[in-house]
Amino acid sequence: MERKELEKLGLSKEQIDNVLDMHHKEYDPISKELEAAKADLTSEKGKTSTQENTIKELKESLENFKDADPTT
Repeated sequence: MERKELEKLGLSKEQIDNVLDMHHKEYDPISKELEAAKADLTSEKGKTSTQENTIKELKESLENFKDADPTT
């Protein structure tokens, strides 16, 4: 929501200020929550990538021992 849009509707400066204040009271906390969720998602994607790489490396290591004789 922008001041220009509200001016086009014919609202006074005081009305516009009040509307924008109400908008920011509702929007700002949600915006902060969204940014925190995005940061959490980025962190989890990094962890998942690391885990996938570890699994790949372990599978490759296991492949080296597939023909090994455990009795010797």
